[in-house]
Amino acid sequence: MVRKFFLFFLLSGVFSILHGQNAPIIMGKVYDSETKLPIADASVYLNGTSFSTKTNESGVFYLKVAKRMNTQLIINHISYEILEINNPFEKEPIEAYLTAKDYSLNEVVIKSGRFSREQLYKAFEQQFLGDDKAGRSCTILNKEDIQLRYDEDEKTLSATNEQPVIVENNYLGYRLHCLLTDFRVRYSDKSLNARSMNLYY
Repeated sequence: MVRKFFLFFLLSGVFSILHGQNAPIIMGKVYDSETKLPIADASVYLNGTSFSTKTNESGVFYLKVAKRMNTQLIINHISYEILEINNPFEKEPIEAYLTAKDYSLNEVVIKSGRFSREQLYKAFEQQFLGDDKAGRSCTILNKEDIQLRYDEDEKTLSATNEQPVIVENNYLGYRLHCLLTDFRVRYSDKSLNARSMNLYY
């Protein structure tokens, strides 16, 4: 009986090792597009998943995932523009070049002061996460990074951010990263009432 248990344990360990070796790995190196120098501490993640890592001091990253997925690889650093890579599993090893951000100030026109930021964020959170049990158990960890606007003429709530949205999913027990590029909710009247939501895109 002991011998059979030991053999089962040994085979289970070998299977786990082989299974781990067969797991897809996305690897690559991140550079500054102008200086061609490596970029350390850049965030690398599969959009909308919990798979993420960072580049080392040499700009190199290794991202091990459970399986191939039809999603984008996002590379993000606070000093650079976000880079989106389609079909990352077909482009190994990846050589990524980030463009430094232009920090010149652009004029921002806010058409409505009808709602406070707290009200805008509450409406955004309700639509982005959902209002069911799973959605209510989620927490956005970097909500201060999200830029919110309400266009009174269009009756539209929009949200953007320069950093990925980090969501702690307490219902399923994991954390995921999402790139928020174009979030809009249109209402049938000048309100943030979910019942008057006319279009979500």
